[in-house]
Amino acid sequence: MSKNDLWVAATAHAGQAVLVSTDTDFDRFDGVWLKFVFVAQTRLP
Repeated sequence: MSKNDLWVAATAHAGQAVLVSTDTDFDRFDGVWLKFVFVAQTRLP
């Protein structure tokens, strides 16, 4: 996890926001520090 990802997670935690990302690195914080929603990327035809 990069330092920038940690800043994003800390900001979401401080603002009591839901973190929505295509990056599964944030999954470890779900339910502990914040609410995390993973959005899978798909390509349209």
